[in-house]
Amino acid sequence: MTDRPCVLVTGAGGFIGAAIVARLRAEGFAVRGVARDPEAAARRMPGIDWVLGDFNRDGAPDAWRPRLEGVAAVVNAAGILQDGAGDSLDAVHIRGADALFAAAEAAGIRRVVQISAIGAEPDAATAFMRTKAEGDRRLQARDLDWIVLRPGLVIGRPVYGGTGLIRGLAALPFAIPVMAGAKPMQVIGLEDVAAEVVRSLGPDAKIRVVHDLVHPEPHELAEIITRHRQWLGFTPVPVLTAPAWTGRLLGKVGDVCGWFGWRAPIRSTAIRQTLEGVVGDPAGWVADTGATPTPLEALPGLGPATVQDRWHARLWALRPLALVGLALFWLASGLIALGPGFTDAVSTLIVTGIDAEPARWLTAATAALDIAIGAALLARRWHRAALVATLLVSLAYLAGGTLLAPALWVDPLAPLLKILPQMLLALVLLATAESR
Repeated sequence: MTDRPCVLVTGAGGFIGAAIVARLRAEGFAVRGVARDPEAAARRMPGIDWVLGDFNRDGAPDAWRPRLEGVAAVVNAAGILQDGAGDSLDAVHIRGADALFAAAEAAGIRRVVQISAIGAEPDAATAFMRTKAEGDRRLQARDLDWIVLRPGLVIGRPVYGGTGLIRGLAALPFAIPVMAGAKPMQVIGLEDVAAEVVRSLGPDAKIRVVHDLVHPEPHELAEIITRHRQWLGFTPVPVLTAPAWTGRLLGKVGDVCGWFGWRAPIRSTAIRQTLEGVVGDPAGWVADTGATPTPLEALPGLGPATVQDRWHARLWALRPLALVGLALFWLASGLIALGPGFTDAVSTLIVTGIDAEPARWLTAATAALDIAIGAALLARRWHRAALVATLLVSLAYLAGGTLLAPALWVDPLAPLLKILPQMLLALVLLATAESR
């Protein structure tokens, strides 16, 4: 490896991948990041050689060969929790990863670091772990200087998925809900994982090893959440044990969200893994590398919580609820106008001076538009456009209602007061939507 080698990092825009990229750059490495949306990734992390790549589509070695030109090592940090809209566990963890490994082997790239997970075994309880295990096995069967890193519950200053869920639960005002039957977990700092990746790329790193990256002390889930509440600076609240069926039900809801493109942190796989526990053996890792894993009480370990941390934690659960509420409002509005309220809506338009036939068509068209906006709000791919449509259509309804119904001029604030709440909600949701 050269003095300033280029490292290809897949999943480079994710929770773990982004931390790896930042650490590699700090250590003087050049980085080529693979992302599904390289333009959005470049806005968040400039200075990286971003390339388009998606394991769901790139299942052949030929797709990876151009991306590996000039690369000295590969770090595979791509992963998904379970199948969903456009996502396949088999494609991401097995076929796509194996195509990358085959392309690296053919290109003469020796060092490949695989980010796996504790519990990745062929007979594991979840498809996530089983597919991760198969991806690991395929890497280990190749003529490469491979290193498999299996982190436990990763905790850091940034939040994503499960870490966001932990902070959201920690910030609830009256009690901390914990699912009954949750097994102990071992944690690892995000910076510990990134540092280990850098160490694994060094010339003296022990190769062809599988390392469990965890602190040796296991913790109950309630303790992990309570520690986060202490870090956030909120007053203590009691821990409430909820029946396991409530977690399974929420997991099913999260599964449905997944098919709409949302990567909900509460999904069946996460619930099952919580009941199974996250426990590994870091002895081999510590012995081989001399690493000192960060304990839970020192995490996230990047200074005191800020206003932004507390705001995000408090509002974490409110945004999806607000989005669903707004979507249901538009759906109900359209369905009622097409159904039991159709005659009244048409009659109202006729009273304003519109002929009967155009009134029926206008009622049907606006009802269909309401339904389309509501449905689009529920789909991750379209929700930003739907929020913009919410603002524009609300303004159009306000203007149209005022112009067509002179009676509204009796109280000029009436139409505004009816529409203003949904416009303000749409503005807040649009302002907090992830850029794409």
